[in-house]
Amino acid sequence: MLQEPHIDFLGRTRANSHWIPIYPLRHLDKPKATRSIILVNTKISTNVWTPIKFESPDVTGIQMHGDYGTLRIINIYNDCKHAESLKTLELYMKDPATRAHPIGGNPLRYIWMGDFNRHHPLWDEERNEHLFTRPNLAAARPLLNLITRYGMKMALPKDIPTLGSDGYKKLHPS
Repeated sequence: MLQEPHIDFLGRTRANSHWIPIYPLRHLDKPKATRSIILVNTKISTNVWTPIKFESPDVTGIQMHGDYGTLRIINIYNDCKHAESLKTLELYMKDPATRAHPIGGNPLRYIWMGDFNRHHPLWDEERNEHLFTRPNLAAARPLLNLITRYGMKMALPKDIPTLGSDGYKKLHPS
């Protein structure tokens, strides 16, 4: 999953021959607006996965199926200034066809991943409490509502930094 990928002058991201890039539905209309792509390994048969079509340049998805059931992986880039990608995700999840089990009663599971650009004590380090302002906590509320509504669980443990910078590395050597 990539968020804010480099898009070249041909409207493509860089991927070697081991990966199949999955772009948002309208990517070719405005390639530079694309902020979410998925790279699928070519070792995964194209018979077991299909792209999920999202109108947003900030949301991409694939559906995989097998003996384990169906897995829908959704990559989300959530802009710092608005939550349009979360609205796209919510509309998708509310659609009864989305919630239907596609293959004869086998389990249907979801993985949401991405850059959510939100601060909250449930995932940020305590030392970042200066980020837990009223506006920031309010901005995180739509994401928290979706997580709760659909029973999602965070796979990444709390307090794991997700942004590496030279300044951070100097303050927190490993």
